[in-house]
Amino acid sequence: MPTKESVAKYGSYKNDQRVCPSCKKTFFTQKWNKQKFCSIKCGLKPRHVFYESRKCPQCRVIFQIEKWKKKKFCSFECGIEFNRGKKKKGRKKSSNKFKKWRPQLVTSKGRRIYIHRYLIEQKIGRQLSSNETVHHIDLNKENNNIENLWLYKNESDHIKGHHSIEKLIVSLLQKDIIEFINGSYLLKRAIT
Repeated sequence: MPTKESVAKYGSYKNDQRVCPSCKKTFFTQKWNKQKFCSIKCGLKPRHVFYESRKCPQCRVIFQIEKWKKKKFCSFECGIEFNRGKKKKGRKKSSNKFKKWRPQLVTSKGRRIYIHRYLIEQKIGRQLSSNETVHHIDLNKENNNIENLWLYKNESDHIKGHHSIEKLIVSLLQKDIIEFINGSYLLKRAIT
């Protein structure tokens, strides 16, 4: 139960008096609060932060560091000096099989832009705004033929254009022109 002094100091009987298990001081907190320690410092004490001594491979100085850290050198400069002239061990290059398609870039008036956006700009005679979107009609992003490109005012209209394909699929399924087999939509073999 809070004392009269604590009520005068904190102004409410809703405060709960607790004892910090680390430093044994009494502190006040709300009854609904799960606070166990009086401060963050006391809360970290029982977690046993373990330090270990390591020897810097460059300057041979012994330094203290937390066990879970992977740091090998006493300073950034020692790391640079130690690795100077050595080959870097990087990740293995992935095979071409898994490379993602990246659109081609061209330079126009000191800026780098995608080639499909550049071609539309040349067709309409002005620079595109950042919210305008260029759509590939045959859905093949590598086909940058000007007849295959369509300009949408914004991304919302572009998404609506993609969703219009779903309506088409429903009608083609109802007319029995396409079928769904093993997770894919396929044309029927014999269309009469």
